[in-house]
Amino acid sequence: MPSVGTLAFDEFGRPVIILRGQDSKKRLFGIEAHKSHILAAKAVANTLKTSLGPRGMDKCMVSPDGDITITNDGATILSMMHVENEIGKLLVQLSKSQDDEIGDGTTGVVVLAGALLEQAEALLDKGIHPIRIADGYELAAKIALDHLDKIAESYPLDLKKLDPLINTAMTTLGSKIINRCQYQMAEIAVSAIMNVADMERRDVNFELIKVQGKVGGRLEDTILVKGVVIDKTFSHPQMPKEVRDAKIAILTCPFEPPKPKTKHKLDITNVEDYKKLREYEKEKFSEMIKSIKDSGANLVICQWGFDDEANHLLLSQDLPAVRWVGGPEIELIAIATGGRIVPRFQELTSEKLGFAGHVYELDFGTTGDHMLCIEKCAKSNTCTIFVRGGNKMIVEEAKRALHDALCVVRNLVRDNRIVYGGGACEISCAIEVAKEANKIPTIEQYAIRAFADALESVPLALAENSGFSPIKLVSDVKSQQIAQNNSRLGIDCLNKGTNDMKAQSVIETLIGKRQQISLATQLVRMILKIDDIRLPAVSTHFRLIFTIDMGSNASIMPQQEDLQTICQQTGFTAKEVQRLYSRFKILDKNNCEFLTRENLLCISEVNINPLGKRLIDVIMEDYGENNKIDFQQFIFLLAKFRRAKFKSSVTEFNTRNSKLRFLFDMYDRNHDMKIDRNELLEVLKMMVGGNVHDDQIEMIADHTINELDKDGDKSITFEEFCKTLERIDADDKMSMKFLT
Repeated sequence: MPSVGTLAFDEFGRPVIILRGQDSKKRLFGIEAHKSHILAAKAVANTLKTSLGPRGMDKCMVSPDGDITITNDGATILSMMHVENEIGKLLVQLSKSQDDEIGDGTTGVVVLAGALLEQAEALLDKGIHPIRIADGYELAAKIALDHLDKIAESYPLDLKKLDPLINTAMTTLGSKIINRCQYQMAEIAVSAIMNVADMERRDVNFELIKVQGKVGGRLEDTILVKGVVIDKTFSHPQMPKEVRDAKIAILTCPFEPPKPKTKHKLDITNVEDYKKLREYEKEKFSEMIKSIKDSGANLVICQWGFDDEANHLLLSQDLPAVRWVGGPEIELIAIATGGRIVPRFQELTSEKLGFAGHVYELDFGTTGDHMLCIEKCAKSNTCTIFVRGGNKMIVEEAKRALHDALCVVRNLVRDNRIVYGGGACEISCAIEVAKEANKIPTIEQYAIRAFADALESVPLALAENSGFSPIKLVSDVKSQQIAQNNSRLGIDCLNKGTNDMKAQSVIETLIGKRQQISLATQLVRMILKIDDIRLPAVSTHFRLIFTIDMGSNASIMPQQEDLQTICQQTGFTAKEVQRLYSRFKILDKNNCEFLTRENLLCISEVNINPLGKRLIDVIMEDYGENNKIDFQQFIFLLAKFRRAKFKSSVTEFNTRNSKLRFLFDMYDRNHDMKIDRNELLEVLKMMVGGNVHDDQIEMIADHTINELDKDGDKSITFEEFCKTLERIDADDKMSMKFLT
C-alpha cells in the first residue's frame, strides 16, 4: 500500500485511498480543457489556412534526414508535421481520412473543423453547454447536406466528350505547383481513369494505374503509357532494345541449378570433379532455356537475378531477358499482358505466356538511364503515368497532384453530381443554415448560426489568400447570391472578371464536399465532449528550485549538491547547466519534464553524429524509462556528445578515432573512463553483430578483459579498447562494417 498511496478514513469511518503523485499531475477540466482543445485545433488549422485555393502558399517541410518537401497538400503537410498535442493529432487523422476516402479537400476539411471549434469557443464564453453546441452542429450539418443535394447538378459521363471531366480535374490541379501544365495533367488523369473504369459497376480499380516518376526533362514531357513502365533494362547490353509481338514468360524462379532443401556440402578435390560440376550447371542452364524456347516465349521477365553464364546463354539463344523485377511490378505485368506467373520451369507452357505488342527501352538524354516500356498489352485497360521533372521534389509533388486529380475523376465516375467551387457552395449553405436557424425555438439555434459563420471561413480564406479584402468580398458575394438566388457565385480568385463559378469551370464533386462537412462535424462533436485531461506526473528524479533575480528573467538551477556532482561528472559549468535546462524546456514542448526519441533527434549534437538513429535507440534503452529521459539523463547524454564533438571539429568527428571515442563514452555508464566486460560485449555486438557469431564475440571480450586488465577491476580503458578493435580488424572475416 505505501508504494501506491496512503489509506485514510473520513469522519464516518469509511476508508479512502489517497494515491501518490496526484499533486504533481497536471489536470485540465471543464472550460479550461475545452479552451485547450480549441487552441490546439486553431493552431493546426491556421497553419493550413494559407495553403487553401489556387493562390494558396506552399509549405517547405524538412525531415530530420534533411530531405526537403515543398507542397500545399493538406494531408502531406500534416503527415510530415511533428504534432505532439492530442487534439492536433486528431486533425491530422481527419485530413488523412479525407485523403483516403475522397483524395481531395484535405486542406478545406481541417480549415472547416478549426472554424467550427473557434465558433464554439465564443458560445462557451456565453455559457452554453458543450453538448447543446454539439447537438446544434449536428442539426446544422444535416441542413447543409440536404441543401447541397438541392443545388447539385448532374454531370455527363461520355467517353467521347471528356471536357467536363477535364474541367473538374483542372479545378483540383489549380492550386498545385504543376498548374502551368494544368490542362495536360488533367487530360492525362481523365484518360487514365476512363481507360480502367468499369462503367457498368461505376467503379475504378486504382491498382491498374501506376504512377512512375523519373528526374530529368520537363513537366511537359509527362506522358500516359497504355501499358507498364518499369525501371529496368535488358540484362545484357547486346540484347535487342526492342521486341515486337512479345510472348512473355513471367518467372519467379531463379536461373540457377537446383539445390537440395537440406544442409549439404560439396568437396571438389581434383580438376575432373570441377569439370563435371561445370558441365552439370551448363546442362541445367541449357534445360531451363530449352523449356522457355519450347513454350514459344521470345522475352523473359524474371523476379530474380542470374549470373553471367546464364546471361550469355540467353544472349546466344536470341532470348532477351529482364532480371530483378520487383513483386508488385511482376503482378502488374501479369495483369496487363494476360500472362501467368510461373514459379517453376517445369510448369511453363504456351498458355501461361503473356502478350505485348511492343516492348522497348526508353532513353533519357545523356544520363545513360533507361527504363523498359511494355505497350499494346493483351489487356489494354492497364496504364502508367510517366512523370518527368527537373528535380525529385517536383516529380514527387506532381505525383501527389496527379493522385488528387485521379481521385476526383474517380469520384465523378461513382457519383456524377457536382457543386461549384470558389466558396460558392459554402456561402449558399451558410445562407440556408442561417435561415433555418430562425425556425429553431431551442438554444441550439445559437450553435446553428455559429455553424453558418464557420462555413464562411472557406471563402474568407480564399479571398484573403488571393490578396482581397476578405470580409468585404465575401459580404458582396453573399448579398449577390441572396439577391439573384444564384448558388454558383463564388470568389474570383484568379481575377477573371466574373464571380460565376460555372462560367469559370470551377467545379467540385458533391461527394467530396459532403464528406468534408460530415467529417469535420463528427470530429468537432467528439472534441466538444472531452472535458477532462490528465497529463503525466512531472519527474521528481531531478529536483529543481527557482531563483528569481529582480530585473531579469527567472533562472532555474539544480540544488547545490546535485549541481556540484553534475559539474564534476560532465565537465559543464554551473552557467552551462542553467542554459542547458532552458534548452531542455524548449525541447519539452508538452511541459512534462521528459524528452522522447523524436525530441532527441532535434538536437544538433545528435544530428551531427554520423552513427545516426541507432545510437539514439541505444541511449533510450540504456538511460530512458518508458522511452523517455529526464533532465539529469539529458545532461549526461550531452556530456557524451561533448567529449566526442566539442573537443574536435566536425571534420575530426567524422574520423574513426572520434567515432570510437564516442562509442566508448556512450557505454561508459559509470563515467569512470572505463567499460567493464558486459559493456564491452554490448559495444562489440553493436559493431560486428551479424558478421560474427555471439559466442566468438563473448570469447573476444573475455580474452580482452583477462589480458589487458592491469589493475584487476575487470574493466578496460579507451586505449585498451582500441587495441581490442585493432585485433578484430586484423581478421578479414570480422571486419567492422559499422564504422566504414
